Amino acid sequence: MLASRRVILMSLLVLFLTPSLLVPVSASDWSMFRNDLRHSGHTSGAAPHSNTTLWNYTMEGSGAPSPAVADGMVFMCSRSGRVYALDMETGERVWNNTVGGTLDASPAVANDMVFVASGSRIFALDEYTGAQIWNYTFVTGLRSSPAATNGLVFAVDVLGNFRAFNQSTGAVEWSNSAGVGFGLLASSPAVADGMIFIGADYSLFALNETNGNQIWAYPIGDRIRWSSPAVDNGMVYVGAENNRVYCVNEFSGALVWNYPTGGDVQSSPAVADGVVFVGSYDRNVYALNQTNGALIWEYTTGGPVHSSPAVADGLVFIGSNDDKLYALDQSNGSLVWSYTAGGDIQSSPAIANGLLFVGSHDNKVYAFGSIAIWRNLDVDVSVGSPVFRGDTLDFYVMTSIDGDPIDASITNAILYYGNGTYLADLTSSAMVIALGIYKIPYLVPSDLANGSYYMIVSAHYPGGVQYEAVSSSGLCSFLVSSTLTEWAAWLAEINATLVGIQGSLAVVQSDIGVLMLDLASINASIISIQGNIVTIESDIGSLILDLASINASIISIQGTIVTIESDIGSIQVGLANLGADLSDLVSILEGWMIVTTELVVGEAAFDLQLLTNSTVDDVSSLGNVLTVTLDGDSNANGVSHFWIPKALLEEIGSSVEQLTITFDEEQADFTVAEGDDYYVITLAYGHNVDTITIYLEGPYPAFPSLFLILAGLLMTLVIAATCLVHQSKVGA
Repeated sequence: MLASRRVILMSLLVLFLTPSLLVPVSASDWSMFRNDLRHSGHTSGAAPHSNTTLWNYTMEGSGAPSPAVADGMVFMCSRSGRVYALDMETGERVWNNTVGGTLDASPAVANDMVFVASGSRIFALDEYTGAQIWNYTFVTGLRSSPAATNGLVFAVDVLGNFRAFNQSTGAVEWSNSAGVGFGLLASSPAVADGMIFIGADYSLFALNETNGNQIWAYPIGDRIRWSSPAVDNGMVYVGAENNRVYCVNEFSGALVWNYPTGGDVQSSPAVADGVVFVGSYDRNVYALNQTNGALIWEYTTGGPVHSSPAVADGLVFIGSNDDKLYALDQSNGSLVWSYTAGGDIQSSPAIANGLLFVGSHDNKVYAFGSIAIWRNLDVDVSVGSPVFRGDTLDFYVMTSIDGDPIDASITNAILYYGNGTYLADLTSSAMVIALGIYKIPYLVPSDLANGSYYMIVSAHYPGGVQYEAVSSSGLCSFLVSSTLTEWAAWLAEINATLVGIQGSLAVVQSDIGVLMLDLASINASIISIQGNIVTIESDIGSLILDLASINASIISIQGTIVTIESDIGSIQVGLANLGADLSDLVSILEGWMIVTTELVVGEAAFDLQLLTNSTVDDVSSLGNVLTVTLDGDSNANGVSHFWIPKALLEEIGSSVEQLTITFDEEQADFTVAEGDDYYVITLAYGHNVDTITIYLEGPYPAFPSLFLILAGLLMTLVIAATCLVHQSKVGA
């Protein structure tokens, strides 16, 4: 959303240079045509890598001019004579001002003012309200975009009448009306190294920034109408209507090279990374070697290219008269994405805060990209402990946002004594191991005193499309000892006691405060598990914890042996050690399910529990018979463990020796493990088995089918006898 406050950027540069070099350009703004005074058309910030539109706004009149971006707002002129200020993130209108005339030029923003050229006048408007501060009327119309620097605004009309205005008052500081232009001049001035560069009819000019006097002129031989100069590395680049791109020496005006295209060059060059990018009315976008003008690549669009390129984040963005905006790979010119608007795109893109803004002849201004959000940067620093003198100590640092490693830069890594006294600066030793992972080695001096030390690491994430720029710091402490024996003695001396565990670190309470130590340094190990309770012993005490607190997980169950892994290591326990209530173990089980059923005997009720890697479809009981219907992968073996209370067997007058179990009515083998109050019955089978039946008392009937037949026959005889008696009574 639009920030209500005004952000004032101040920079103190102690340089004995010309005034135009004393104006910093924010990487998060694009405050004038071509971004900066040199007209580089380039920014080091992020840019959209897809054609996702954030918003669009419909103006009254064509959006042929190019936008400027500053202080959270997009400033756009329409050819209907209106100036708009839009919220950069939402596209909502902040203000608009109808200045009249035809607006072909792009705005410039400086010192809380917006400068626009419309009709034959230049206006200074309040950046935050749009209210007019001053205006000045030229002899004839203006199509050139103004440039603002060092308290001055430079503007020129179509006949070449050049003026330098005081930004605050509009007073004319100097003027030059001789020899600059003779026709429809629309080229916009670039400012660098105490000079102003502008194209006009048949010549490229360099003027003195302080008084407007001509320094040199290079004869092109044809019009430079819309193309505006770009200045870089001692060279000036510009296009002309004779189908050529020119490079001349910035200080002498001598020709260095020129490159022929197949059409008028009204596009203004952009310069980045040793390459000049420019469009032509032959429908092509060109990438030329900055030094010699050699062609690196070209890309053909669907229409004449009037738009000027913007370069950012490895991409070249440019519009075309085929209604499309193009994003091209900066290195080879291949198409990355494009977007089709409702009219020609002669407007030149502006890029700020990871977003791209451009106007179109469909009367709209478009915003592409997504809003970077603020998130905390986590800086986690860890180191092994104890540390012995003479060892090489490796600090490991992870930088992350929302748990995801992110590419940040280590800005400080300072080592301190335990009392806060500076020990060493290890910043330059930081090395990248992987994305968001860094290692900082340190050779512990052989004469370093025993005791506690700490490292503070600061990191900075520069911001991108997803997240805003953010900085943060992290800390870790460690202990230095000369030998392992001294280490143990020192722990005893400070009354170190194990009080908790956080991940792979032990939380130790001592006379000198709370310490975070490596678990291995105090020989911490699991000695027993009962249910979901784990007992841990170490050199400095024991703890009883919940299994979940040490990130325990069951990784295998082989027979009646359970293997559990955790932050402290692994341990193997018997199934009977897992306790009578399996619900405590749900959080550490994977690939297993727990089923509990109730069996009522007389007035007593008993819980029977099943732990299985099969899928249980149904569990039922009839008398003292338990039936389980299950399913599973036919290519895998199933395992089921039944927890049967000893009290249940006593209640029905049975014992574990009397249990009988069948798989699909075939008697099955099983194993028994004994706990304090229950037996754990373990069965292994193939998943072709559909039903497990457990007979809790007495042997399984040897001939179940014959038994059922005899029972049925007896029932039939009883029913028949009853019917005969009934008939005899009726007959009587």
